[in-house]
Amino acid sequence: MHRLMILRGGQLSSVQDAGRPGFQALGVTPGGALDTVALRVGNWLVGNAEHQAAIEITWAGPRIGCTEDTLIAATGAAAELSCAGVPVPGWRPVWIRKGGVLEIGQVTEGARLYLCVQGGIDTPVVLGGLGTDLRNRFGGHAGRALIRGDVLALGAQQESYPRLHARLTDTHGDFAAPPWQVSMWRDSGVPSAAPLRLLTGPHQSRLGPKDQAALHGASFRVLPQSDRQALRLQGPALTLGSCRYPSAGVCRGVMQLPPDGNPILLLADHQTTGGYPVIGVTAGVEGTRLAQLRPGDAVRFVPCGLAQAQQLLLERERRLLIIKHELAWRAAQG
Repeated sequence: MHRLMILRGGQLSSVQDAGRPGFQALGVTPGGALDTVALRVGNWLVGNAEHQAAIEITWAGPRIGCTEDTLIAATGAAAELSCAGVPVPGWRPVWIRKGGVLEIGQVTEGARLYLCVQGGIDTPVVLGGLGTDLRNRFGGHAGRALIRGDVLALGAQQESYPRLHARLTDTHGDFAAPPWQVSMWRDSGVPSAAPLRLLTGPHQSRLGPKDQAALHGASFRVLPQSDRQALRLQGPALTLGSCRYPSAGVCRGVMQLPPDGNPILLLADHQTTGGYPVIGVTAGVEGTRLAQLRPGDAVRFVPCGLAQAQQLLLERERRLLIIKHELAWRAAQG
């Protein structure tokens, strides 16, 4: 049976998939990979369905041994990857030979790397998902981050790309990869330094003119306290008129404003309800950019309407479909 041996856990590595939506009424967060685009593309690169479970790696990566020949792909953030001391390229399928050890060092650009493996990480299905709920400690591998000594089983090995498989297995060395790669992906289609697009929240009108201008013009800094639950920002303190705000359901991308005036942007492991005022919601296409922000990064926001956000999401899916077809064509050529 194909397995991955965790020889070093890294700073925060966990099994994540597309999440488990539909259970917030029971207090269960949707969770799942923070960078859903990186997960999808990585799974396509190894011939998986796009929702299959992978390893999400934050900041500093693990050391992983392969018990059998294994096809992997690393997507998302840029990091120091090597096998037997030789750099391993990202954003392409890589054939690691039996006994090979993949070293994943520091993330050098972005925040989160995704290691997708042919067959996917085979963990028990809990509430329809394979991923780890780190806050509630269930799902994934033992409901926690990966540590040294963990063994991850892989799903059935299907040769989706036989010509590529034949080419890679016919080469010598500890690993093999094709000369091509998927174009480095920017989810939003705009430079990473561009303002994040923000829809109006139900309580944004309670901000005064000065705070409205600050929200859509000032620079905010990502704080070290940020995690998979939320990005915590620091900038000009924003204030709302005095009013009581009843607790209500929340979702990924919601911008809350706590009493200290520093916004919070909710991510995949967000709580299911919240009582802080909601002054905005980031457009759906900004998910990758949010997932890859690091402490100390500066962010700005620009107003965005619902129709524009929907159009941007459709355009993203069209671009992803092109990438998927291009990948299938390249793999078919070997």
